[in-house]
Formats: sequence, C-alpha cells, structure tokens
Amino acid sequence: RQAAVVVLPSHLEGFGLPILEAMAMGIPTVASTLPAIREVTDGASVLVPPGDTAGLADALSRVCADPGLRRDLIGRGLVRAQTYTVNRLGERAMTIYRELLGTSRTMRILHLTKRYWPHRGGVERHVRDLASGLVANAGASVEVVVAGDGASHRSFTDNGVRVTAVASYGSLWSLDLAPAYISAVGHALRRSPDVVHLHEPHPLGLVAWRYWRTRRPLPPLVVTWHADILRQQLLRPLYGPVQERLLAEAGAVIAQTDRHVTSSAFLPAVAPKCHVIPTGVDVDAYLDPSAAEAGRQRRASWGNPCRVVLFLGRLVYYKGVPVLLDAMARTDATLVIEIGRAHV
Repeated sequence: RQAAVVVLPSHLEGFGLPILEAMAMGIPTVASTLPAIREVTDGASVLVPPGDTAGLADALSRVCADPGLRRDLIGRGLVRAQTYTVNRLGERAMTIYRELLGTSRTMRILHLTKRYWPHRGGVERHVRDLASGLVANAGASVEVVVAGDGASHRSFTDNGVRVTAVASYGSLWSLDLAPAYISAVGHALRRSPDVVHLHEPHPLGLVAWRYWRTRRPLPPLVVTWHADILRQQLLRPLYGPVQERLLAEAGAVIAQTDRHVTSSAFLPAVAPKCHVIPTGVDVDAYLDPSAAEAGRQRRASWGNPCRVVLFLGRLVYYKGVPVLLDAMARTDATLVIEIGRAHV
C-alpha cells in the first residue's frame, strides 16, 4: 500500500499474480502487453511492450505524476480484482476431477509441483490456494510432493494438506537436482490417489510421471499449464515432444486464462480438453485496515522514499528486471525490489 505503482515488465507470464494483488489493494499498475496480462487487467493497467525501456519509463513517470490517471487505474483495478477470488478455486478443480472420473465421491488428490508455500511465487501461491480449497471446500484428501529449498527432506501439514519436500541440490536447465523425488512420488502413488495433478513446467515431475507410468497403472492425469518454457529453446526439439505426449495423456488440461490457451505453443492442439481456472486472491484480506500499519513499517524499512516503484517477484530471466533498471534511470522515483521478505 506504500507504493506509488507496482510494475511487472515480464517477457513471459502465465497469469501475473502481483498485478492482481496490487489491483486488489488499490495500487496503480504498469505491466507488459502479454496476452494473459491483457486478459487479467482488462484496461485496469498501463501496458507496455516487453523490452521497451523508453515506453516503460514513460508509463511509470505518467502513473506516478498524474493524479487523474492514478484515480482511474485504482478504480478500475478494484473492480477488476473482485472478479478473481480464491473462494471457489477448489470447487472448480473438483468439478473437473469428477467429470474425469464420472463420480461424485470424496477423492484423494496428488499434486506434483516444483515448490510450495512458504516459498514465494505465483505458482506456489496458486497451488497452495488450490490444495487448501480442495480440503476446505470439497472435502478432499490432498498430498503435494515438491523439491525442497535445501539439502534436507521434510514433511509437514499445511491447512490440512500433506506436503512432502524432498532434498534438492540446485537445478540444471530448470530440472531440479532432487534424486529422491521420483521415489517420493512412488511412495505417494502407493497411497492410491484418485487423480494425479501435475503443474507444468516441472521437468522433474514429468520425469517422475513417465517413470512410474512404465511400471504400474496410474490414475488419471490432470495438467495445469502455468507457462511455456521460454529460455531453454535449444532443448525444445528434445523436451517439446515429451511435453506434447504428456498433454496427450492428460484427461484434462487447466490454464489460467483463455488467452493463455490460444497463445501457448502447445495448448491449441489440446484445446478441446482445456479448462480455465484463474488464480484468485483473497480481496478482503488485502483491504484489511490492519495491513496499513504493516505497510508503513515496510516503507520505513525502505528509507521512506517519496515515490516508490515496487517490483514483486523472483529475479529470474523472464521477469524483465534489466529493462526495469534501465527505465528507472529515466524515472523520478525509487525502485524497491521485493523478493519474499528481502528487499533490494
């Protein structure tokens, strides 16, 4: 709430959760003209082509300095955020599972994903909200297997969700170096889930699915396609066909926006079995007045700058941070980069 504007200058996004969070809090936003972000914001954000340094600098300057533009963006953003809530996330996923299995009974769901909350990120938040919603609103038994953040194995329960985080020793070309992951998935499969829900891109999860599929009958597969892999273009001739086969095997595919389905390099081929379940936010939590004091304390930790341009997210190649740094040299404001609980 202490920022003048939240910015997301990404080259790739499957949804753009920080922009939705900012709109829910009444903060103007500037983002990239990506198909998914266009759909989520729907006129409630100033959009700039990815990589356009001059355009980004101009947009940030205008939003910081023009009170009329700020009021318009805030009003549009608050209205838009109301259409994306977490309340029915688990119910909508359960509807897909039940249609796939042809049953309305209580189910056991196994999720395979790279990381899990409190690891910060849009996918991590989405998976947590989905898994928690399946437990709270659909009565499901839910287990999640992830690669952990360090060289230790741990299991814990979060909002009724059983989470297994296996030891991880880094990554290579987006493949987690977590040798116990495949075994952990095997143990989870022995608990007889009704559905396996794989969150892509997750190369190690895909490897685990292929490994166990050749060794035992597996339950139906649901894939949430969060984004195409962009950076590893040299691997596409090898990895692309494996992803295509995975999508062909899936009983249902979930995307977060309609435009994500049409703009993906992979999803148009399986469009008939694609379902759209947007990421949601708890709008009431963002409007809680008690958050104001926390915001003032956070601003003080930044040094109480006059105008704050806030970037939320991980420092990964597709987030466009180098372009943002160049644009800030032409902008009369202070850039704050928030990565989890740290700031730069």
